[in-house]
Amino acid sequence: MANETGGRQADSETAARPAFGMHVSLVRSLVRKASVGRDLWRIHGGPKFMSQILPWMIHRRYLYYEGSLAGGLPGFEAQMPEAHIAPVEPSDLPFVLRARPGYYSLAQLQDRLKQGHVCFLSRVGSEPINIRWAFVGSAYLPYLSRTLILVPGEYYFDEVFTVPRWRHRGIDRQAFCFMLSWFKNRGFKTHTCFLTPWDVHLHRRYESLGMAKIGEVRFRPLRVKNAIVLEGRIQDLGRKRIATVPREFESR
Repeated sequence: MANETGGRQADSETAARPAFGMHVSLVRSLVRKASVGRDLWRIHGGPKFMSQILPWMIHRRYLYYEGSLAGGLPGFEAQMPEAHIAPVEPSDLPFVLRARPGYYSLAQLQDRLKQGHVCFLSRVGSEPINIRWAFVGSAYLPYLSRTLILVPGEYYFDEVFTVPRWRHRGIDRQAFCFMLSWFKNRGFKTHTCFLTPWDVHLHRRYESLGMAKIGEVRFRPLRVKNAIVLEGRIQDLGRKRIATVPREFESR
């Protein structure tokens, strides 16, 4: 009887784990969306959020930017010389979690580091002030429910975040240039990113740093097939560059 009861209990616990994991993933996804929405409202203001950003969430359009690491790197003067910028080690992950509370899980960050992705963390003393992720090999794009396949010598950067009270002090540009130098010294040739069409200030910033738009991706998340449409030079890279993957790929 004890064995039978124990077996049933074990089966019940095993069946409950996936359901519990799904609830945790859903809650974390909602926290991320709320955090991003609040941040966009703070940065762009209510009128722009309501007139441009909300409609974009229904019919999404992304601009695909590319830059070369060949030749010289963009010059800049460090506006925050007191900031320490370095790739994250496993022991640094609590700082990343503290920079964006509720946005990541520790397991997710640990998995990324194991896959060879790089997180650049900027700190002033013990306070995290800026993070940016660079992906190699492939990058899961949750806003497209797709994986971007990267070629050797290329990295994709995303999830750039500056703690609100440290914004407009030049740390983002400083961290960007540090990232370029770090990858160039390791033989990388190209870097890419997706930008939203309504963030014109960001377009100008990256264009001033040597990047250029090479194409667009349009995505309608409410359509049954979640179809994507490629436009511009991005088509030359082939549709296999953006592959369909399960949403659970990086849901933790």
